[in-house]
Amino acid sequence: MLGKLLKYEMKAGLRLLPIVYLGMVSVFLVGLLAKAIGISQIQFAAALLLAVGGVAAVLMTLVLVILRCFKGLFCTEGYLTQTLPVGKGTLLLSKVIAAYVWMIVSVLGAAAAFVGCLWIGGADLRPIWEMVFGSGTRGWGALLFYVAAVGAAQLLTFLGELYFAVTLANTRPFLRNNTVFSVLFFFITNFIVSLLE
Repeated sequence: MLGKLLKYEMKAGLRLLPIVYLGMVSVFLVGLLAKAIGISQIQFAAALLLAVGGVAAVLMTLVLVILRCFKGLFCTEGYLTQTLPVGKGTLLLSKVIAAYVWMIVSVLGAAAAFVGCLWIGGADLRPIWEMVFGSGTRGWGALLFYVAAVGAAQLLTFLGELYFAVTLANTRPFLRNNTVFSVLFFFITNFIVSLLE
């Protein structure tokens, strides 16, 4: 049943996110065309739009994750979801896995947008590539792997804090102002987890 829930959650995210990535790819192509023709105004505007698009993709994915959690568990859609013959842990696990995949994809998309921004802007990326992936620099590859692993763990912790805050704010004592309590509980949870780290 987890597979079916994941399929539904992934489809819900695929309604909006590909449009953002398609927009970023088209801006990148316009920037490459402007770079090839030599129109510097369009080139740098495309580079700026690409950087803004990368940040917007991450923020849009974050908003989508929050809304999917809230609507899928606590609104009218949640009423139907909660009647499925599945445990509450499985419902939450499907939402966390889908949110994790979306956030990883959006962070990778933002990184690609940043590299594309540098490329369109005229930066030479070969020294950076050689520094990180060159044959004589084994330490940089290990550092890059460590940063990626820590980032993946931090993202999972962040999603846990987020879902915990939304879930706690939608319990009976806090229902009247659940949005305010969601934000408050997120900051409290984030502070406690930061202290523990």
